[in-house]
Amino acid sequence: MSKFINQFLLAVYLSLTSLTITANDANISGVYIGYFAYDDQSLEDGTFFTMALVQKVNTLSGVISEVVVHNNREVVATSTLDGFILGDKILFTKKYDGSGGRDHTVAYELTVKDEVLFGNWKINNATGPVVMGEPHQNNFIDSLESLLENQTD
Repeated sequence: MSKFINQFLLAVYLSLTSLTITANDANISGVYIGYFAYDDQSLEDGTFFTMALVQKVNTLSGVISEVVVHNNREVVATSTLDGFILGDKILFTKKYDGSGGRDHTVAYELTVKDEVLFGNWKINNATGPVVMGEPHQNNFIDSLESLLENQTD
């Protein structure tokens, strides 16, 4: 098993579980594990994160945590998210709170497919893919593996 898959499985094991969502559910509130990368890097060099998401009608709020390297050591960077649902699009901004040396804002545009949130993020001219799912979902693992396989095709 590759180092990447081992890291992923460890992250899933350490994550919290929550309510299962489907593409037909009206509410996507839950705890997610996610993975993002930059367009100009190998997907295997991406970053895992956790997200607690709350939906009220069509507005979204929540908190995101990820491990980053700051001053040559690994620390946790946290951010808040604010957004909304517009049709089949999930749109939100992630604003870092200064922890982990991060204080910028990231825009996300996602959709739900087979119980998995997927799409892209953007900061100024930098972009990349992102996939999020609840830790116990096989669809999330399949989507992540598919994302990695498609990069090499």
